Amino acid sequence: MKFFVSVSGASRVFGCAVLFLICVTRAAVGQGLPVGQDLPLAAPERGGGKKDALVAPAVTVESVNALRAEVASSQQLTPEEKERLDKECELALDAFKSITAQQSLAAQYEADTETVRTRLVQLQQELEALKQPPSALPTYLDLAELAQEVARRERDFEALKKAQLEAEDARIRRVKRRQEIRPLLLSAAQQIAELDGKLKLAPPADEMPLVTKVQQATLLARRALIEARQPALEAELAKYDAEDAAGLLRAMLDVRTEEVTVAGEALEALRAVLNQRRAADTAAAVRRAQAAVAITPPELQAEAQENVRIAEAADLLSPGILRATRLKERAVAELEDLQKQFKMMEQRVNDIGLTGSIGAMLRRQRAESPDVRERRQAIQDRKLLIEKLQYGWYEYDDLRSESEKEAVERILAKLDPARRSALENAVATTVSERREFLSLVIRNYKAYLDTLFELDATEQRLIRETGRTTAYIDERIMWIRSNRSLFAVFAMDDSTQVILHWEPWQRVGDQLRDDARGSWLVYAVAIVLWGGLVLGRRRIIRRLEACGELAARGACVRFSPTVRAGVATLILAVTWSIPLMFLGWRFRDSAGGTPFTAAFGEALVATAWLFFAIELVRWVCHPQGLGRAHFAWPAAENHVVRSNLRWVKAPGLLIVFATSLIYSLNREHGADTVERVGLVLGMILLATLLARVLRPEDGIYSGYLQAHRGNWFERLKHVWYWGCVTLPLVLAVMTIAGYYYTARVVLWRVYLSFLLWILLQVVGAGLRRLLLVRQRAIH
Repeated sequence: MKFFVSVSGASRVFGCAVLFLICVTRAAVGQGLPVGQDLPLAAPERGGGKKDALVAPAVTVESVNALRAEVASSQQLTPEEKERLDKECELALDAFKSITAQQSLAAQYEADTETVRTRLVQLQQELEALKQPPSALPTYLDLAELAQEVARRERDFEALKKAQLEAEDARIRRVKRRQEIRPLLLSAAQQIAELDGKLKLAPPADEMPLVTKVQQATLLARRALIEARQPALEAELAKYDAEDAAGLLRAMLDVRTEEVTVAGEALEALRAVLNQRRAADTAAAVRRAQAAVAITPPELQAEAQENVRIAEAADLLSPGILRATRLKERAVAELEDLQKQFKMMEQRVNDIGLTGSIGAMLRRQRAESPDVRERRQAIQDRKLLIEKLQYGWYEYDDLRSESEKEAVERILAKLDPARRSALENAVATTVSERREFLSLVIRNYKAYLDTLFELDATEQRLIRETGRTTAYIDERIMWIRSNRSLFAVFAMDDSTQVILHWEPWQRVGDQLRDDARGSWLVYAVAIVLWGGLVLGRRRIIRRLEACGELAARGACVRFSPTVRAGVATLILAVTWSIPLMFLGWRFRDSAGGTPFTAAFGEALVATAWLFFAIELVRWVCHPQGLGRAHFAWPAAENHVVRSNLRWVKAPGLLIVFATSLIYSLNREHGADTVERVGLVLGMILLATLLARVLRPEDGIYSGYLQAHRGNWFERLKHVWYWGCVTLPLVLAVMTIAGYYYTARVVLWRVYLSFLLWILLQVVGAGLRRLLLVRQRAIH
């Protein structure tokens, strides 16, 4: 019995030894070799041997280096073959280095997995410590040291915000990394099988043994790298699972957010202390300078008053520094918020795609984008202030550059020689105080300029970031459906139902009455100016007709009638648009309004612009207007335009007013059914107008087509005619199908193109008229 027990023990020991050897061999092949390790990497036998048979020699770093040296010294290889084999040896050596790196990564991931709980507790402790009352601010510092402390904390605050952004991005990066790891794990077995297949293939009969050895070493190194990467990837996934289960990333983000909050509050408080200290120091300097005037000898009163002026100049800069600092902080906050929104928007677009909900988010973001025109104007206006401050800084810096001894001697030279010795101490005191005040005013100038420069740089970045955000949205929003088909959903939302109640319209009247009472002078001036235009309307029409009669004469050699006719045309076109524009401006920008009154003002402004464009074209096409009398446009074509604009004006203005009002109440494009119906009706009206005006037989181009038969414009008359007529109908179909935002943007661009076309037509005709009258004058 004891014999069997001892045999059993010996078998157990022998089995453990065999298992140990198998594990060592497996580690050499599967886990890879660090640099300098002599465990071999073996390949399956080539040419149909047993599956697990190994071939020599073993592949190590030393053996690859030996192969590399053998390749370099070989006399049978061509230079091109040596270069190719040397590159393969280099790839094998890089694989060994990568194996070592993968092993280090796996060890690091395993260590991180083991310490998840410890790190979580540490983060929780840090969070609790941050919630404690903050330490006292270093208010004991003087002004210069306090400014340096603020600058240092601003740099630290930027670093903390960067760390917060990295913590926010960590979750996104982790999701992407998980998506990358799983395909790598699944494809590893296939890659190993492919390498094994290549290793089993018999080499060509004419291939040199050295070439075979190099290729085999490279394949084995690649195989070992793939196997070494597996544990590292699995350890990385295990680390992510452990950290996500413990909520480590959330805790880390909470700590970084709390750090930014605490540091931001401390920095804000320290900035307030700095501003208070700066104001207090300048005010104290003014009091000291004024007090010194009372005890200064009469001969030095002018110098003492100069000290008061310098101290007051420093004191006058303090409010400007505070105002610029607040503007800069506001701009920085807006920039950070815009960058954060853009990042979130970009991430959602990448993760979800261009769906309907994403389209609604992009349209809302587009509507809420800040108006950069005011910031551009502010930057331009600030240039004059910066130039003025720089000039003042240079002046005071020149005064400060004079040495104290030179200043004393200069002042003493102006005094009575008999009094110089008695006043020398007073002069020295005055000069010393002046240098102190000059240092103070120079420091304030520098702080003011630095703040303005930072403000300009921040606003420039905000303008660029806004442009980048707008361009990103415009590239993706055009072909996203704004809503479902108009036939699938037909309902009025809350913003549309508001216009059906009496109270909002009553509020319009109340606001108009209150605004007229509060700003009666503005209304009085507007009524007087507009009344003058209305009363002088008939006289302006007669002047337009007189200029037309004069210009229509063949002997007219002056261009001034055309200029006067152009001015009269503009006045007549704008006469009835002015009251709409004025009321829209008052409703939109006056205080005490409601969202409905502001939307009412926006609708009035939009209607006024369309009214002005229609009236401008109508008066250009007047029988004695610019088109007929000055530019020699055919009378029949002018009549076609004028008569068609007369009937389309009323329904067109009504549709524009209604759709603009509904849109201004709710800027969510395509969310309102009535707004979309209004655009469809407007497009049908526009298509009808274009069909009547552009008709080749009797439209505005009929005379040109009859005079130029056979050219390309005449040959393609049906193409461009039906293209112009169907464009509004296509926009109407897009609106019905749910692409309301796209249709609205395309319509706006077509409208701008139409205005540009009208401008080019008028300018071109005016230039031709100018050449004509010049030729008449010469002959």
